[in-house]
Amino acid sequence: MFISYVDLLFNLPLRQSYTYQVPEEFLDKVKVGIRVQVKFGERTKLCTAIIESIHKIEKAEKILPIIKLIDPEPLINAEQIALAYWISENYLCSTGEALFIMFPKGKEVKRISPKAQGETKIIYELNSSQKAIYKKIKNDLKKKSQRKKPPIHLLHGITGSGKTEIYIHLIHNAISLNYTALLLVPEISLTVQLIQRLEQVFINQLALLHSGLKPKQRFQSYLEIIRKEKKIVIGTRSAVFAPLTNIGLIIIDEEHDSSFKENSTPRYDARQIALKRAESHNASLVLGSATPRLETTYYARNSLMSFTYHSLTHRAKGQGLPEVYLAKVDSPDSIIGDKLLAELDENIKRKEQSILLLNRRGYFPQVYCLESKTVELCPSCAVSLNLHRNGQLKCHYCGYQRHYDGFASDGGETRLVGTGTQKLEDFLLHKFPEVRIERLDSDIIDKQNVLKDTLLRFIGGEIDILIGTQVIARGLDAPRVSLVGVLQAEKGLYLPDFRATEKTFSLLTQVAGRAGRSNIKGRVIFECYNPQNPVIQAAALHNYEKFYQMDIPFRKATFYPPFSRLVRLVCRGIEQKRIQNFMQKLGLLIEERFQDEAKDSQRIEILGPAPASIEKIHNKFREHILIKTNSMQTVRKILKEILFEKSELTTHALDYLEIDLDPLDMM
Repeated sequence: MFISYVDLLFNLPLRQSYTYQVPEEFLDKVKVGIRVQVKFGERTKLCTAIIESIHKIEKAEKILPIIKLIDPEPLINAEQIALAYWISENYLCSTGEALFIMFPKGKEVKRISPKAQGETKIIYELNSSQKAIYKKIKNDLKKKSQRKKPPIHLLHGITGSGKTEIYIHLIHNAISLNYTALLLVPEISLTVQLIQRLEQVFINQLALLHSGLKPKQRFQSYLEIIRKEKKIVIGTRSAVFAPLTNIGLIIIDEEHDSSFKENSTPRYDARQIALKRAESHNASLVLGSATPRLETTYYARNSLMSFTYHSLTHRAKGQGLPEVYLAKVDSPDSIIGDKLLAELDENIKRKEQSILLLNRRGYFPQVYCLESKTVELCPSCAVSLNLHRNGQLKCHYCGYQRHYDGFASDGGETRLVGTGTQKLEDFLLHKFPEVRIERLDSDIIDKQNVLKDTLLRFIGGEIDILIGTQVIARGLDAPRVSLVGVLQAEKGLYLPDFRATEKTFSLLTQVAGRAGRSNIKGRVIFECYNPQNPVIQAAALHNYEKFYQMDIPFRKATFYPPFSRLVRLVCRGIEQKRIQNFMQKLGLLIEERFQDEAKDSQRIEILGPAPASIEKIHNKFREHILIKTNSMQTVRKILKEILFEKSELTTHALDYLEIDLDPLDMM
């Protein structure tokens, strides 16, 4: 007797699919890509799975039936299933885990008839520089059906050079050729003005996918895409999985941003997924930034991986870049320097707006015990506690907090050290009581719609001084901003991360670019302890080329990307000695196996094992290994064999091993 069966994928770290029987009442309803509920293993609750395939096999014993169908129509298409297998191979996760990150949580609700799509209105004409780049990328799109490889375009344009207008013209061109288009942005903070601009142009044609939407809204947007009711998708990292068909164009704005990298399993990079999807659809891929990643620039300038390099060196409306002043700060207890304070006062008198970046939240970043000569640490994490305005000492990693009574945990007298955004805000509110001052950092923006509301009011001129962490550094285009101040400008330079200089240069360049974007001349002040630092100097000159030529030789000499690829392995557990022993064995196994399998031209360097920079988080000790290699395929194969296939080494039940390919976080 022949009956129908389905193979299911679960959102679990399983290395295979599982076969279930289709009950008679579901025979005409089961489809590849819909979610179902089934019994699985010893679990008492039903598990959700996705149908990967439908087939007929000889009836066998002990094959369980599907209990419930969740979706009336497929939630996943064939390309996404194939992509999940690719992610599983490349990021060493299960196929089910890869598949379940591709759609937002939710269920079918009463269907609303889609709004009729309005006409597309191109409002702004491109200048000659923009037009030249647009035509080159447009011509590539026209050749879509003829080419063998998807073209990759790096659009390197200074802040305010008009990259967004090129994106708009390219999207318009793609949909006029009956293709779909995908635009990725780093964070919701960057979409406020961009979405408004695009909605003016593409009336009722946009589907939005980002964390700022309510779950129900995100799920409905996803359904509109898979039903082909929307041809343009805008969203953050996970929007790269949007179920578009016939993609002609994929754009990644602010391509340098680290938020395109996922930091939980599977640890994918949206830029790599975008490239894979561009290959699947033979679509054009455009990467835009004022401060592209050094790897991206290196590939583009050396014509690697089908890259083409384009540059915009002037602002779109002819304004000059703001002049940057370097102000030396001598004391760590200084809240804000005299020069920046005087410029703020001048700006207030002119009724112009100011932005102050301080990439450190809370009130006092550290509480120092005078007797033990140590900083108060979180009892669960190897990080200092941060004193907040409400008198609570908080850990910014695990959320631990306790009341500060003026003494250290051992009873010793204390000294409060440093300045956070709350302290800066209080100081300025006292100094300028009539001025409208607001703060944006992660203590505030976790609240619903606060970020969007604050940014819109700032753009509208209702706020005079905006204080914030790096969330305010990118994408903000407020015409009345004439002053940008950066406090503790070199704060990120000395982190144990080979990308620390690049991240600092990018942050300073990006935030400086918020000033003088209209007809008001911009001024920028970097407050720092060492104004002669070459990274600070390059950022002050808006000189990406100088920084690139300075850092690339270092990368080459030390065998870091773009001259290698990285794998970071982090083991965390409650017993430090046990995870140290595990990582020691793992490192030796990898090195031995690589020597056996590698060819002459292949290279590997293994750093560690060693305690991670933050040695303990959530009461779990952390040991890590960093692998540098020019043969990722070989390293990936070795890891797969050691950890999954031959099971030569398994972690303890209470420990967990993170496998991060091409990591961006070294902490």
